[in-house]
Amino acid sequence: MREKKSETNFYNKKKMSILEAQMETAIDGILVVDEKMQFIFYNTLFLKMWNVPPEFSTTTDDSILLKHILSQQKNPQDFISKVEYLYEHKEERSVDELYLKDGRCFERYSAPLLDSHGHYLGRIWYFRDLNERQRFVEALREIDQRYRVLFENSGDAIFIHDLQGKMFDVNPIACERLGYSREELLQMTPRDFNAPEHASKVSARIKILIEQKHNLFETCHVHRDGTIIPTEINSRLIEYQGHAAILSTARDISFRKQVEKEKMEMQAQLFHSSKLASVGMLASGVAHEINNPLAIIKGNTSIVMELLQERKDASDELELLVRQNRAIDRIEAIVKGLRIFARSDNDSTGIVDIHKSIQDTLALVENIFAKEDITFLLDLKSSSAVIIADVGKLQQVIMNMLTNAKDAIKERGEGGGIIQVGTIDRKGSGGGDANASEQEIVITISDNGIGMSEEQLKKIFDPFYTTKEIGKGTGLGLSISNSIITSIGGKITVWSEKGKGSIFTIILPKKCKSSKLNERGESVGSSTIASNNKSAEKVQCRGRVLIVDDEDDIRKILRFYLQSMGLEVVEAVDGMDAFTRIKQEVFLLVISDIKMPRMGGEVLFALAKELPEYQKSKFIAITGCVAGDDLDEKLEARCERFRTLADACMVKPFSKEVLAATVSQLLGLEL
Repeated sequence: MREKKSETNFYNKKKMSILEAQMETAIDGILVVDEKMQFIFYNTLFLKMWNVPPEFSTTTDDSILLKHILSQQKNPQDFISKVEYLYEHKEERSVDELYLKDGRCFERYSAPLLDSHGHYLGRIWYFRDLNERQRFVEALREIDQRYRVLFENSGDAIFIHDLQGKMFDVNPIACERLGYSREELLQMTPRDFNAPEHASKVSARIKILIEQKHNLFETCHVHRDGTIIPTEINSRLIEYQGHAAILSTARDISFRKQVEKEKMEMQAQLFHSSKLASVGMLASGVAHEINNPLAIIKGNTSIVMELLQERKDASDELELLVRQNRAIDRIEAIVKGLRIFARSDNDSTGIVDIHKSIQDTLALVENIFAKEDITFLLDLKSSSAVIIADVGKLQQVIMNMLTNAKDAIKERGEGGGIIQVGTIDRKGSGGGDANASEQEIVITISDNGIGMSEEQLKKIFDPFYTTKEIGKGTGLGLSISNSIITSIGGKITVWSEKGKGSIFTIILPKKCKSSKLNERGESVGSSTIASNNKSAEKVQCRGRVLIVDDEDDIRKILRFYLQSMGLEVVEAVDGMDAFTRIKQEVFLLVISDIKMPRMGGEVLFALAKELPEYQKSKFIAITGCVAGDDLDEKLEARCERFRTLADACMVKPFSKEVLAATVSQLLGLEL
């Protein structure tokens, strides 16, 4: 019995807790009084609505709280009269409005509290802030107004229709875009203004929308006059005025479609351009890797020629080797041209010999062009074809011009193509950035190709303009060439006539009239020692030389060259081996490669130069890479440090004459 009573008490407490929680979370202020009109409960919102001070909320004297409430009424007598009336008429319910002095308005609702037998227990009062409700109504009205503003002023067409397509509403842009009045569109369905191939898909798209609650797709709307409008539809299921409906936002994507088409064409062109850029990067790496075997071939050929010259019956063999040497020189020229042409765009301006740039570029392409039955005619008449520019960029311009000329000749479809390249000097004409008093160099590149129309000539320097098929030209070559020439104060002019060929004229200002160049096209004072083609046999000296290279063939060639000059040679296979020998004796010369196992050339030179006994020794760097090559950053830094530590630098492949000239200059000998 005691357990049952305890269980009943537990459930009663639980019910009371639930009741209190409900009353505390109610949206009304609540007051409960007993049959004697004594306050037995009020929730927190009641205290807040009536601004009850904390000390009043804990008082047991109800008259204090009632007095506080009455003090806020505009008509306190009406308030208390209603209360007294309801206590006299216990079973009545009541709803009225209370007006407070601070301008607020409360809705007051009262009902009797009865037990399960209908006995009167007291009364409950509900107070609702009508100002809050009014604010809520006004907020709804404002939201509706905002919706109408957005709806009416949207840049996209908006359609609201039921699941069968019957229109409920459309916005002004929908009418404007399709050419119908609002009244006309409200009588239509989406099928009526969709293109036929899309109208047949409307039902299927509505089905997808019902399943997924959202659908995004592209379609084509049709204007009243028949114009097709590519459109993107974003549809959602909504409830509209109590009905299931579809809200569709329709965006005109005509411009996007045009841009996508142009983008696809541009991507095809850029893909072709990126392939060319990859070829350039590959060319730089290949050029570097070719130099080592090329140095071996060139060295061995030179050694064999020297040995055969001692025989009187070896004229035929010598002739073969002379031809082989020409082929080696040609490979060397091509590798050098590739290296220059494939350099990164690092704005490394310097003194440039235009004639040499033209000849180096022609060396790259003359055999390829010859297979297309195209002949080059050179007429280089400029007396001092020297400017300040980036040699790689200048060669890029020349290459672009030659390539365009070749394509124009091929398009003509006849044999016997001729490309003429010439230079002359002239006084400044005031063109470009050149002053009238300045000397100018004029480069002309002409062809007997198909030529261009006046319309094509107007667009020739526009980016991405090309008459070639997609994948066969980027449309960037002449635009880039024009930018390069303009950036160094020059200009490009073009004459062309359909069926008669084209003449490209490049006008460049001479800004280094007094500059002198060495045989490599470098300005005098370069740290690289110039080649001397005089006989290497005249160089004779004494001393011990250390050669360091991990390739046996390179060491053998160097040994042969140096021994023929009267020098004693010691070999080392890497930097570690070399440094061991350096600590054992002092060498007159140390000649080393950079990339070797265990220890590279730059570390070897740095360690050797720290030794007091090596302060007078000379160090020669041999390398397959030169400044400007598109190399890994770490390797480029190593190469640069290597060249700085060396007294001279020779780039592979080098000849015996270059080695003799370098040794002679370092040792103060005369050739």
